[in-house]
Amino acid sequence: MTASPLDIRVQDIDHCGIVAGICDEMELVEQINRLLGSHPQEIINVGQVVKAMILNGLGFVSAPLYLFEKFFIGKATEHLLGEGIHPEHLNDDRLGRVLDKLYSFGLTEVFVTVALSAARKFGVKMDSLHLDSSSFHVDGDYTLQTPIDIEVQRAGRFLLATNVLDASELSDDDVLIEYKAQQSTERGFRFLKDPLFFTSSVFLNSPKRVAASAMIMGLCLLVYSLGQRALRQALDRAKKTIDNQLGKPTAAPTLRSVFQCFMSIHLVSVAQSKQITNLTSERHWILNFFGAPCRKYYLLC
Repeated sequence: MTASPLDIRVQDIDHCGIVAGICDEMELVEQINRLLGSHPQEIINVGQVVKAMILNGLGFVSAPLYLFEKFFIGKATEHLLGEGIHPEHLNDDRLGRVLDKLYSFGLTEVFVTVALSAARKFGVKMDSLHLDSSSFHVDGDYTLQTPIDIEVQRAGRFLLATNVLDASELSDDDVLIEYKAQQSTERGFRFLKDPLFFTSSVFLNSPKRVAASAMIMGLCLLVYSLGQRALRQALDRAKKTIDNQLGKPTAAPTLRSVFQCFMSIHLVSVAQSKQITNLTSERHWILNFFGAPCRKYYLLC
């Protein structure tokens, strides 16, 4: 029997399956719910709302970021977030209340708890923490006494400090290496300044919600960085490459280029049967280097 058009549903997945899989591997939803609590009668719990915000934040749509239900219209919302969850459940009121709840609990505690747990799961070494002192300043009037002082000032010297005082544990060269490694982290924050992250004023109507939204953007960066790192490590272990946007092989792809490669992938549901369309051999090859939590959204495991 041929299926009626009414029995066929086509929904977008694109790269959202990769983002959702990384969130799952981090146990993001479980971590958030453990901190803020959940109720069995909730259609969508706090952790799932935060996951939805991250999916939206890393959607890289060609329009300002709107954290509300319109982003999920046409997407495989239930497949990505959980059974029974539909776009209308991600309305401004629900998102606003979740932002309020995150702020009331403590944004720093939420972020640090999630980040430390994710770092452990992804095997990220935490040998050092960087303190950005760019906001530190000294008040007062100072006069350069000699031409030597002027030349020192022109040289643009700066101070690197550490609380590890044992030189055998951390040498001066090691301090400099750690400082230079900070650049990779700072580059990651560039996309937080992207116009795509211009959030809707509909529900960001208070400083508390603005602050909570900034924390969500930090979680977006965390998910993005962990996903990119895991992909590059998998390629390195396998001694394999994937093609970049120019069609040239690379072992160090950006996650954004992978996202762009996954445009126009759909979940097709016919009665009780589901299948993924447009999963080309190239896309299938790329997914080999992501974990099972990502591949399951493309029905590969």
